[in-house]
Amino acid sequence: MDEQLRDSREIEIDLLQLFYVLWKNIILIVAVTVVFADLGFAYSTFLMTPIYSASAELVVNNKSANSENRENVSSADLTASSNLVETYSVILKSHTLLGTVIDDLGLEDTYEQLSRNITVADVNDTPVMRITVRDPDPDQAMRIVAKIVDIAPGVIIDKVEAGSVKVVDEPYTTRKPVSPNVQKYTLAAAMLGFILVCGLLILQELLNNTFKSEQDITRILDLPVLAVVPLEGDHGASAKAAGKKG
Repeated sequence: MDEQLRDSREIEIDLLQLFYVLWKNIILIVAVTVVFADLGFAYSTFLMTPIYSASAELVVNNKSANSENRENVSSADLTASSNLVETYSVILKSHTLLGTVIDDLGLEDTYEQLSRNITVADVNDTPVMRITVRDPDPDQAMRIVAKIVDIAPGVIIDKVEAGSVKVVDEPYTTRKPVSPNVQKYTLAAAMLGFILVCGLLILQELLNNTFKSEQDITRILDLPVLAVVPLEGDHGASAKAAGKKG
């Protein structure tokens, strides 16, 4: 029982010592954190290529465009239309459609490159799907999404042979970069600097196995301190100070 109490006391004292080491170097920790935050801000602002996005929205109708009962749309039709969004998104990113976009616009991107920059998703679980194109050039992103919207309905209806696709929202862009997230990079870099400097200070403290005070000897070796021998320099300085007083 006494041994467990002693071990817990040693752990508590060690944690307090580590906290003291960090507090003693608080200025260094803050400085390193700020420097890393500045580096993260500079890197994301000046070295990373800004990416812009352009979007358009299409509505998916499950009923055939030539259906005589187009005015009678049930909830089942809406559910089926929402489920078709996933199918239509595959068609929108197919080689057939994107290959046509690349040829018509004279893009230098390969199919794989263009496909990675396009996302298709439903809007709030509705039959409306949003097509988003990301590109370093906002005008290029607008041209690509506009071309997709232009040829998508014909390709989808031809492949599915049922339903219809109509434009809900024409292509648009805010002309504001969507990537990189400067705030995110700055915060991540600051956290990295903080963790790095704290880790190095703690590691340095843990690897330092010298006795720094009489309390360390008592705590670690569990031995009483009988006497303290002053360093020669300290003794000389004390004697010199005493001589001046005399």
